[in-house]
Amino acid sequence: MLAEGETDSYVSLVAVPGAKNCVVMRYHSVEDTMASWQAKMFSGGDFGAASKTYQQLFQQLKVCYVRMSDGSIYYLEGTWEPAREGVRFTTSTLKLRTDDQRFRGVEVELELVYQLADWAVNINIMTRKPDNEVGMNGGN
Repeated sequence: MLAEGETDSYVSLVAVPGAKNCVVMRYHSVEDTMASWQAKMFSGGDFGAASKTYQQLFQQLKVCYVRMSDGSIYYLEGTWEPAREGVRFTTSTLKLRTDDQRFRGVEVELELVYQLADWAVNINIMTRKPDNEVGMNGGN
């Protein structure tokens, strides 16, 4: 789709129902070959509609699960951060409920953000390294 600065963006072949678009972003880094996935679920000028979409999506994500190729199922758990109209950016974060170290850094962020006179609601999935591992070689 687009290569700019620190990232390459690709149209995702995986999409969720109702998404306006889904994108995979790969970051340019020698130490970390991280990629993230984003689904834009809402875009518009009405804060009330954006806030309602944000709240409904959080409730849906709370009952969502991920089925791995080996058949194991992981549920999401996280904390709700309510939207406030005067705040330009609100994020609620969920993580996979598992002790499996392979998935300890996987986060699902639901964000409500004001961008260029429009409110957007996005679902982001990424792997985040713990602060004490940032900048360390092989710190996955």
